[in-house]
Order: sequence, then C-alpha cells, then structure tokens
Amino acid sequence: MDINVNINEHFKDFVLDDKHNIYFELGGYGSSKSYNTAFKTVLLSLQEKRKILVTRQVKDTLKESCFADIVEIINDLGLDEFFKINKSPMEIICRRNGSKFIFKGLDKAKKIKSIRDIDTIWIEEADEIDYKTFKELKSRLRTQKNRNILIITTNPNELDTWTYKWLTETLSKVEMDINDLYNKRIIKIEDITKLESGDVNIENIYLHHSNYKDNKFLDKNFIAELENEKDEFQRAIKKLGHFGSSGEKILNNIVQLNQEQIMLVVKNLYNLYTGFDFGFAKSYNAIVRLAIDEENNNLYIYDEFYGKEITDTEMLEMDIIKQLIAEGEVVYADSAEPKTIRFYKMNNLSISGAKKTPDISKAGVKKLQNFDNIFIDPVKCPNTYRELTMMKWHLNKDGIIAKNPKTNKPFNIDPHTFDAIKYGLNKYTPYIFDKHHYKREEE
Repeated sequence: MDINVNINEHFKDFVLDDKHNIYFELGGYGSSKSYNTAFKTVLLSLQEKRKILVTRQVKDTLKESCFADIVEIINDLGLDEFFKINKSPMEIICRRNGSKFIFKGLDKAKKIKSIRDIDTIWIEEADEIDYKTFKELKSRLRTQKNRNILIITTNPNELDTWTYKWLTETLSKVEMDINDLYNKRIIKIEDITKLESGDVNIENIYLHHSNYKDNKFLDKNFIAELENEKDEFQRAIKKLGHFGSSGEKILNNIVQLNQEQIMLVVKNLYNLYTGFDFGFAKSYNAIVRLAIDEENNNLYIYDEFYGKEITDTEMLEMDIIKQLIAEGEVVYADSAEPKTIRFYKMNNLSISGAKKTPDISKAGVKKLQNFDNIFIDPVKCPNTYRELTMMKWHLNKDGIIAKNPKTNKPFNIDPHTFDAIKYGLNKYTPYIFDKHHYKREEE
C-alpha cells in the first residue's frame, strides 16, 4: 500500500524509523509531536498486526486529543475503508490485518493490568502521570510477537518532574546532557544492560526534540501568541520546548491591583466563574469568584469567602451565597460531595460538580500559569492572595513532585482557595492548550 502525505520535515525520520523500542518525544506547544505520533501509530497498525494502547492521565481528554488525531489522519489519508472506528467505547480496528487501538485513562489504572498482549503503548502528556505509573505501563510490554514499542510524548515542565529526571539520566549514559538534545534535536541511544545470566538486554532509545518552528502548518495567530509570551519560564516551555524552573513559587504572575480598578474591568467581562471548596472542621469552606479577559489573557480574582466550622445551613445566610443565588451564577464544586451539592441545589444555588481527576491539581496550576497576569486585591481577597503566593511544589526524597502526606496534595500547604479556583475553572480551556482552537475558528 502506497501512502503519500506531506508531513513536517523534522518528523520524517521519527515517523519512518523501525529500529527503536522507546521513543521520547519532547516538544513545545504547537510542535506537532502528538499529530506525528498519531501518524506513526496509524502506519504501524497497517504494516503489521498490532495491539496499540493509547493512554494519558484522564480518559475524557483522550477523545479530543489522541483519538481525534488518529481519526483525522485516517480520514485525510482516505483510509476509512480500512478501519472500523467506534466512538463509544473508543476503539479503532484495522480491517486489513486486525490491528487494534485501545484508549484508556490512567485515572483507572487497574483496568490497564487486565489488557493482554500489548506490543505498542503511546503515553500522551507523560508529565501528567507519575513515575510509578510509567514503570507499570512499561512492564505491560511483554509480547514476543512484535518489536515492543513505547512512545512518550510530553511538553517540558518543571525540572522536578520524572520526565526530566528520566531523560537526563538516559542522556548521562552516553555522557550527554539536556542541552545536547536541544542542539542535536535527535539522539539515538543503545542502552545495554548485563543480566545475571550472562546475557545482555538492549533497549534502543530514540530521543526527539521539537518546537513550534518545526511545524509548517501552524496558524499565524498561534505563532504570535507564543512569540509574545513575556514570562521567561512559560517562554522556555511553550516557545523553545525547554524544561525550566519557575523558582520556589509556583505562580509568578500574581499582580496586586486595587479592588476598585479590578471591578472596573470585571463589569465589562462575560467569562465569569465561581468555585466552591467544601470544608468544616479541619478544612475550610472557600469560595472564589473569577473573571477572565481572554483578549489580554488576564485573570481577575474579585471576591472570596473563607471560613471553617460553618454548617451548610449557616452558609446559606452568608452574603456571598445570597449574591450568587440572586445573580444566578453557576458554581462548580467538588463532585466527591454529591449530598452537599444536592443540598445547595435544593436551596436555589446553581451548583454543579467539577469532575475530580488525579491530575486536577496540576491541570489547575497549568491553567493559572498560562495567564499573563492574575490580578488580585490582597485586602479584598487576603486568603486567596496568601495561599496563591505561598504555594510551592512538595518534593519527595528523590526531588520529584509528589503528594504531601499531610495534605494528600502536591503542595507545601493545603490551599483551599486554589482548590476552589481549580473547580471554578474546570470547564475553561485556555485556547493555547487547545490545538484545534483555530481549526474550529476557521470552520
């Protein structure tokens, strides 16, 4: 079967390579690493019968990312007759040889263990998962029928992520470092391990770096957003595709602004959000009201409530609840508290559960870091200002971001206002995270 397709030059070697076991695709925003990985998996499925597991931390995000890319490639190449595509449950089967794509979220990692004879795994947004999950996935590749293939696609992030540690340790085996990958762009490594039996195990590792300049199909508006990024940490990650460090603080884009000035802007904005984090004895009830100026990529925090040992009935008497009811504002809260949500609904508050996922804290941080500025008056919203400026990552003994055993969250503190914000923004997707944004805009 001959397939003619126009792909980005920097990815041709990766797409056509048939000698490696592990492919590590590191790239900035808009580099096309995920699209080209999807293209490679489609080719693999046509060349020989394969069982391909496509996964990322949260299953719901697969439909609009990996699954959509694979379906788009099949359609664009005119291969519809060779594939059976099921949307629910997500599954793609190659009619030509029986190859199968399986899509699973790692929020229910136990289900992965029941899948047998996997010979290909694609981990999308690998920085969202932890190292233990990565090792578990890698151990799933046991089949002797085909060359086992593990493909890792990830944006760079903090230096404290497992992806950075794995990558630097892999490069050190051939006396290289991360700058060698940034400069060479493609590095191929033969990792040899001597076994106790006297045999040797060889893993052929393919490292690939990309950024937006490697994608000739990228929209000019998207390019302008990347090139106009002012924050050095975000600039390194988004534009250059480099790992970076935001320093001790997680959020360096918080700007103090007088409440009167904040409200002058907020009254003209339509993107209004409210989050509610439930608490009582040990935790706090936290409500945070937010407004987004998408044109200038700014977030305004304009009201808060913060208190403990307050019953739900007593909360109904609070001014902020009365105001939310009067204005008909939609509030998002922790979906793990259905009884509490039902109580407030029965008392006329428009409230819904925000889906709680294993990566919701990191996803919330990414959204906040994406804003050019987070404007807040520390007098009007003192608790929100205090917690957001105090937040730091909690690191384990290996220096990797991990859950704090005291709070079960990946932070040095238990930031209740941040929890409220992440619930409030759970339906909001910054368009720079959404690679199909401009495509839909054109349609």
